[in-house]
Amino acid sequence: MTLEKCAAFCTAWPYFGTEYGRECYCGYAFTPGGSPVSLESCSFPCAGDNSQKCGAGGFLSLYMHPAKAPGNAAVVAGSSKFGCATDNRGGRALGAATTASDSMTLEMCAAFCSAWGFWGVEYGRECYCGNELNANAVLVADEECDMLCAGSNLEFCGAGDRLMVYQKQ
Repeated sequence: MTLEKCAAFCTAWPYFGTEYGRECYCGYAFTPGGSPVSLESCSFPCAGDNSQKCGAGGFLSLYMHPAKAPGNAAVVAGSSKFGCATDNRGGRALGAATTASDSMTLEMCAAFCSAWGFWGVEYGRECYCGNELNANAVLVADEECDMLCAGSNLEFCGAGDRLMVYQKQ
C-alpha cells in the first residue's frame, strides 16, 4: 500500500484514505461519528513505502481528489448560485411549484423550474421553484447545505430545512 496506489484505486470517489499502514478506503462523503485529530495520530508507515504515513489503528489518513470533490458550481443551467437559505420559517422559501425524485440533480431541478426566476434543492431530493424568496427565509452559510443530491454524489442539494437557491440569469 502507498498513497498513490490508494488514490488510483479510488479514482471514482472524491475521498480516499489509508489506515493501519495497509488498508485503503474510498467514499463520497463523511459518515457520522468521526472527528478530526492531529496529523501525528496517523503515524503508521505505508506498507509499500515507509516514507509515507498511512493512518494508524483506528485513525484514517484522509485525502481528496480535488476534481471529484462534492460542491456546487457557481453557474448551473443558466442560473447562478444565490445561496443557502432556511426553509419552513413561516412558509416555504420558494413555494410556486415543487417536485421530488430519488434521482434529483441540480440540472433536473433547473429544468423543472425553467418558468420561474428562482429554484432550489433541499433534503437531497426535493426541488422548489418561485419568482421570489419568502421574506422569512434567511441566508446562512453555504456549508449548511451539505446533503448530497440523490442523483449525484458530486453535487450538494441543500439539507433538512436548508434550501440551496439559484437565480436565473
